[in-house]
Amino acid sequence: MAALRSWFLRDVLEAVARTNRGSSQERLQERVPERLHAHIDRIQLAQAGPRDTLPLDDAEEVLLALDVALGDGSGRVLSDAAADIASRLLTRGSTHTSATDLAGTFDRVRMPMLELPFIDAGVNVAVNPTDTGFDVSVSVPGRPRCARVHRHLCTGTIWSCKSFCRDAPELQVLGETYGDRVIVTARYARASIAPDPIPSRPPIKRRRSSSMRAITGTGLQDEVERILGNTTHPPARPTSSTPPVPASEFPAPSDTPKKPRS
Repeated sequence: MAALRSWFLRDVLEAVARTNRGSSQERLQERVPERLHAHIDRIQLAQAGPRDTLPLDDAEEVLLALDVALGDGSGRVLSDAAADIASRLLTRGSTHTSATDLAGTFDRVRMPMLELPFIDAGVNVAVNPTDTGFDVSVSVPGRPRCARVHRHLCTGTIWSCKSFCRDAPELQVLGETYGDRVIVTARYARASIAPDPIPSRPPIKRRRSSSMRAITGTGLQDEVERILGNTTHPPARPTSSTPPVPASEFPAPSDTPKKPRS
C-alpha cells in the first residue's frame, strides 16, 4: 500500500511552524477532518521512528488541507516548507552543491525531497536540461493529488537550490499539472543570457559620376563661369523660312453692291 514516511510530514509541520504563523497548529486542526488529527499531532510525530508511515491517501489530504488552511491554496505554504527543508539538507552538507550548476545541485537533492518520503507510490522524477534552464518531470501514476503535492515540493526545492548557487543567473520557475503528471520549468531570465553579436557590415564604396570628376578636375569656379557665359547674350529670335505673300496676290474689293436675297 502506498504510504508517506511520518518523519517527512513531521519535517513539513515543523517547517511551517518556523516559516509561517504561530497559530498554524490550531488553524490546521480546524481545517483537517477529526479522523486525521492523529496524523498532525506533533507530539506523536516526534515519537515516530524512521520506518513509521501513514497511508498516502491521508497524507495527501493533510498536506493539501495545510496549504488551504494557512494560505490561499496556491501551493505557497508547501513550497515555502519544502524550501526550508531543502535548505537544511544543503546546509548540513549531506549533498554536494555547486555555485553555478543549479540543475546538478537540484538533481542531487531531489531524492530525499521528492522520492524517498513516498513508499510504493511509483514516483518517477526526471531532470532534463534545456537551452534556457532545465525541466523537472514528475509522474505519480493514478494519483493526481500526490502530483499536485509534488509540484509544490519541487518548486520550493528549486528555489532553495538557487539560493545556494549564487553565481547562477536570475531564475523563473513555472509549474503545470496534467492529471497525475507534473512539469516544472526552471527558466533563466533573458537579461542574463548574452545576445549573439551582430555582424558588422563592410563600408559601402560610392563611385563618383564622370561629370563630378570633370568639375573637380577643372575647378568648380571655372565650371560656374562657363555656365554663366553661355547665358549672357540672349539667343536670336528664329526667322521664318516662308517668304511673305505679295499684295498683288490678294483680289481687289468689288464696288458692285450685292443684291439682297429674296
